[in-house]
Amino acid sequence: MIKFISKRITYAPIKIAFFYALFASLWIIISDEAIEYLNINENLYSFFQTFKGLVFVTITSILVFIMTNRSYKIQKHLINVLDIIRNVNQLIV
Repeated sequence: MIKFISKRITYAPIKIAFFYALFASLWIIISDEAIEYLNINENLYSFFQTFKGLVFVTITSILVFIMTNRSYKIQKHLINVLDIIRNVNQLIV
């Protein structure tokens, strides 16, 4: 169990970076295509570019929070388990 949790903690930064890069790339490609498809004038184009940027920041902030919070909870759980083991070990000795 501890080995499994330890692996999840080790790979958490890589997973977070990978999913961020994947989501960001897809967002840029898809949202730019969507705006081009609308065929709008220059003033609205600027507005939509700003709007999609703000939506991107909001969504990615939420996703990063969720992923880092999950990793934090796993680490906190592992620390609690190690504290229990240490306390039991001190009682035995």
